[in-house]
Amino acid sequence: MNQNTSASRGTQVEGCGARYMVAIDGGPEGMARTFLVSESCDFLAFVLQAPLGRIVSVSLLMAPALPGIDIWEAIPVRYVDMLPPCANLPVRTPMLTSHDGRLFAGFPMTALRCRPEGAPVRLAEFRRLRICAASCTVYSQRKALDAAGRQEHHP
Repeated sequence: MNQNTSASRGTQVEGCGARYMVAIDGGPEGMARTFLVSESCDFLAFVLQAPLGRIVSVSLLMAPALPGIDIWEAIPVRYVDMLPPCANLPVRTPMLTSHDGRLFAGFPMTALRCRPEGAPVRLAEFRRLRICAASCTVYSQRKALDAAGRQEHHP
């Protein structure tokens, strides 16, 4: 690869069901890891056990609603609740609340118009991720200090 070419990694998601994107804390190394979970039962097990470390964020990936459109919607999740089995769903299922208050549950995962009957069990709460960028001024100052340091060592 030459210096004018850049590499990128991506994941192609096929199918029509929702997926869950789960970010795990990187610990002292600082390398967060992200996992794509496709089944609701696997997602619940992942949240309940947190086998790979502390979960820092969850996003619900919803398939396009219209045929011929390949753009999925990523919905940041605020709360993960577990719905107990009921007549409509004989297994435990996740109920997700987005940061803007929308509810998602069921099989397949869909938006709900109202809260389901029964008492969901709260499993997790996530704050909205805030991404901050260092200002150009700070970067420029750091670059100037690095250049000055190199000149001191190599006159």
